[in-house]
Amino acid sequence: MTSYQSSDYARVVMKGLQHANAFVIQFRSVNESDADRFSGRIEHVASGCTAVFQAMEELPQILLKMLRDVAAEEENGIG
Repeated sequence: MTSYQSSDYARVVMKGLQHANAFVIQFRSVNESDADRFSGRIEHVASGCTAVFQAMEELPQILLKMLRDVAAEEENGIG
């Protein structure tokens, strides 16, 4: 049987973090010959914006771009 523990983070730490910067990352199935390669889809939870990636190395750049785009929209009163 697998057991799970919930993390009890302080409210101060969690303030504003519930979903503002949360992402869902979905990995696509790979065949055995490409087992070291990952591709998939990223969704920013709060905005619903999505992007696809073809390699793990793309993830940091995509995440940063999405966060910057959302921040710029908030700054300009969009969204």
